[in-house]
Formats: sequence, structure tokens, C-alpha cells
Amino acid sequence: MKSLKIFAFLILIAFSFGNLQLIAAPKTLDEITEEQKKKEEEEKKAAAEAKKAEEAKKKEAAAKKAAEEKQKAEEKAEAEKKAAETTDPAVQAPATDTYQTQNQAQVTAGTYTLAEDVIGIPQPLAVAQIDNDALMNADPKAVELFEAAAKQEKEKEALENPNEVMKLWNQLSEITQNNPFAEIAKARFYEWHSVIAVLNKHQENLDKISKLIPSDIIPHEQKMSLAMQHLNEFGITFGTEEILNITKKSESAAAIAKDETFRAKVKEIQTARCNQNSGKDCFNTGKYFAADENEKLAYLDKACGMKYQPACDESKKIKAAAEAEKARIAAEEKRKAEEEAKRLEKEKELQFKDELNKAGRKKRLIIATSTFVPGVVLTILGGVSFVGMNKAEKDRKNYYREYLFSEYPEYAEHYRNKASDADKKRKMHMYMGFAGIGAGVILMVTGITFYSIEFKEEKEVKKKYNVSFGASPADGTLQFALRW
Repeated sequence: MKSLKIFAFLILIAFSFGNLQLIAAPKTLDEITEEQKKKEEEEKKAAAEAKKAEEAKKKEAAAKKAAEEKQKAEEKAEAEKKAAETTDPAVQAPATDTYQTQNQAQVTAGTYTLAEDVIGIPQPLAVAQIDNDALMNADPKAVELFEAAAKQEKEKEALENPNEVMKLWNQLSEITQNNPFAEIAKARFYEWHSVIAVLNKHQENLDKISKLIPSDIIPHEQKMSLAMQHLNEFGITFGTEEILNITKKSESAAAIAKDETFRAKVKEIQTARCNQNSGKDCFNTGKYFAADENEKLAYLDKACGMKYQPACDESKKIKAAAEAEKARIAAEEKRKAEEEAKRLEKEKELQFKDELNKAGRKKRLIIATSTFVPGVVLTILGGVSFVGMNKAEKDRKNYYREYLFSEYPEYAEHYRNKASDADKKRKMHMYMGFAGIGAGVILMVTGITFYSIEFKEEKEVKKKYNVSFGASPADGTLQFALRW
């Protein structure tokens, strides 16, 4: 009886289940297949979105890690390079300080007043080839921000307010759709993290060292170590002027600038910065450390080529001074050459005269002079005698007239004697005149002849010195007259 009841209960349940199946209207095979496809597509879509999100997350982490590793590698290489260049035990490698989040960078960013020619920060923007389709489909806002950020980086004011540059890169990185520059923006953002770290460390170090170096309490050797450490860590990037300015604050600080080791380091850094196109450092290297004027001028011209005007002015000044000195030396050499030529000419002339005198010229001229001069004197005396003769002739005529018209015999006798004496005097002057002029002319002709006609030995000397063989008697007369 109990078994019948259980059997009846099972039949009732089966009947009820069949009724329910009839009421629900069974699904067709197509409907079931469609539902399965939708379910599979939804699962695939969800899996794709999850994969895409995971890949984006991985890319972001990889870019961040790459930027950090790049910065660490660069700082490590720079530290090793600087460590190799110095033996100062106090020199330390630059600390590695890479920011981990955007918020940290934004909090740290500030305004800095820097030298006009900071070198090496940040690293230049390098853009790899971007897929053409991605570039063509890029969000216009992304393109606009990319151009603005890249342009802002190149401005001189970028390092004075790095927060503005970071803001542009941050805005660009936040565009997630159709942004082929997203990875570049993130990498550049973290590049500027490192820039701010360097700026902060540099400013902090400079503030401290500007108080320590002028101190009279700290030993000179330790202050030298601090100065060298700062130059090794920040010299190439920020230059040497900031340390040199600190050395002017006290006498104890000024002693650093005179130290040969410090000066060698300053020269090394300024030369390195000059090679990295710092016109001011080329100017300073040439002005203070050049080995000679040629090297100095080479550095000044290089700085001038970099549009550093003081170098152009100094170069022009040196070249003008060099030209003036060159002209002065040329004029001095010309003057000395002329004086030497005159000296040689005078020496040659003296030697020529000495040889002529030895060949008989002096003897010949003495003879010419000793005959010509007396001849001139006798000729003059002869002329004077003719004058006396004329006067005696007039006196004779006057006395003779008085003789003719004398009334008394004693007067006639007196004037007759006077006339006779005057006639004698006239004759004497006449003879003396003819004799003096005749002898004088003979002596003068003899002197001129001796002056004009050279000895054979003299001609040999003149031939040796390529001088003409003398003058004709007429020329000799003129030369003799002019000489005397």
C-alpha cells in the first residue's frame, strides 16, 4: 500500500513537469545558437578590453621605466666621466632623483633664475617615425598640444618655468583617444621630472656653498674641495661664473680663484662648454687661458661666430693692434734698411775715396789746388795792377798838363818830374798786370788740367766701382769752380 502511494506521487510530479514544459513553449535551435553567439561575443569583447587595458598599463609602466632607466644611465655615465676626470676625494657623483608620479613633479616644479647658456638639460626632443594612419587620424587637440609643447621646450624661458612645459606634456598625455603622441608625452614628462631634480639640487647646492666658501672658519683645503665638487657636478651644465662670483665675496674665498688646481678645472670646464657652443666660455678661454695670441684670437673668433659680441669687439681690437704693430715694424724695418743702405753707401763711398786717394787722386788734387789757387791770386793781382796802371796814366796826363802851363821854371820842373814818375809807375803796373794775369792763367789752366785728367790707377779704381772715368776740361773747370 505504501509503495502504491509513492508510485502515484512520482506520476503526479512527472505530469506536473510536462505541463510546465508545455506552458513555457520550448526555444528553437536558432534562438539557442544566437544566444550562445552573443554570449561568446560579449565574452570576447570583455576579454579584448581587459587585454587592451592591460597592454596600455604595461606600455605606460614600460615608458616610465625606460625614462627612469635612461635618466639613471645618463647620470651614472656623467658621474663616471666626472669621477675619471678628477682626483679630488671630495667629488661625488650626481644623485639620481627620478620622480615616480605626475603629482610629485607638479608639486616640486617652481621658478628658477639660471645662467643664459645652460647646457645639457633637458635632453633634446627626439621623435621617431609615427604611423601614417595614426598621424592622419590624430585628434587635432593632440596635434596642437604636441606642437605647443615641443615649441615651448625650445624657448630660452623654458628652464625658468619648467612647470609650464610639464603642464603641456601632461595635458597631451591625458588624451587617450587618437593620440599617437601619448608615449612621447609621458616620456617627456618624466624627462622634465629629472630636469627639476637637477635644478633643485643645483640651486640647493649653490645656496649652501655660497655661504660656506666665504667663511673664514672653514679650512682652505676643504673649501677648495667643495668648489671642485660643485664644478665637477654642475660645471658643464651651469658654467663656472657662479663659483667665480662666490670667490669674490671675501679674501679667503678669493684665494680659491688663485689656486692652480682650481684654475685648471675652470679652464677644463670652460673649454668643454666652448666645444658645446657656449660663446661666453670660448671668450673666457681665449682671454684668460690661451697659450699665445694666435690661440687667443682663434677662441675669440669662434665666440664671435656664436654671436657673442664682446668677443667680436675684442677680436677687432686685437687685429687692429696687430695691424698697427705690423705697420710699425714694417716702418721700423724700412727705416733701418734705409739707414743701412745709407751706411753701406757711405762706407762704400769712403772706401772708394780711400782707394782713389791711394791711387793718386789726393796727390793730384793737391797739385791742382796748389796751382789753381795761386793762379787765381796772381790773376786778381794782375787785374789790380791794371787798375793801378790806369790811375798812373791819368796822373801822368794831369801832371803833364800842369807842366805845359806852368808860369815859373821851378813849377815846370816839379810837374815834369811828377809826370815822369807817374809814367814809370804806369809802366810798372802794366808789366806787373800782364805778368800776373799771364802767370795766373797758366797756373789756373794747370790746376784745372790736374783736376780733370785722372791717373791710370784712378781709372782702374773707378772701373772697379763702375764709376765714370772723369770729366772733360770744361766740366772739370765748372766742377772745380763750384767746389771752390
